[in-house]
Amino acid sequence: MYLTAVALILLFWAIGAYNRLAGLRTHVVKKFEPVNEQFKLRHALLLEWAQMMSVPSRTETEATTQALSAACRQAEVACAHANSMPTSASAIGSLRLSENILSDVREHQWGQDPAVDLSADLRSRLVKSDATLTFARQQFNEAVQSYNLAVSQYPTALIAGVLGFQKAGLL
Repeated sequence: MYLTAVALILLFWAIGAYNRLAGLRTHVVKKFEPVNEQFKLRHALLLEWAQMMSVPSRTETEATTQALSAACRQAEVACAHANSMPTSASAIGSLRLSENILSDVREHQWGQDPAVDLSADLRSRLVKSDATLTFARQQFNEAVQSYNLAVSQYPTALIAGVLGFQKAGLL
């Protein structure tokens, strides 16, 4: 009788732990959707900027325009991969790395070529996109931290690995 009661308690605890982990993982996936949308919007704006830089009257911008376009494409591929697996630490790590590269190229171009004058509209859209992306990333990272905490807490950690729950990566 006592053994059956203990087994039932453990079974209900395991079901509850699974449901909690699954809910937190779903929350992480949902929090990645706005991040994905903002990445796409910002990449479109950066490609628009790259097209503005490639105007024939401007010199010495070909290499940096190509670098910016290539960094945008690389980040788009990493974002698509991360979108398919938002709880994968390696996919999010690849996205974070490609975004760092894109940021470096962007900062280099922005500081190196004062002749490239962004229209006020494009500049304001980029600034707004960056701010919105920062907020979306923060929301995603908070969801990931909650999920990772649940995955690593004892005694849930005992069954998390068995049930396929792995720590997610921060963006």
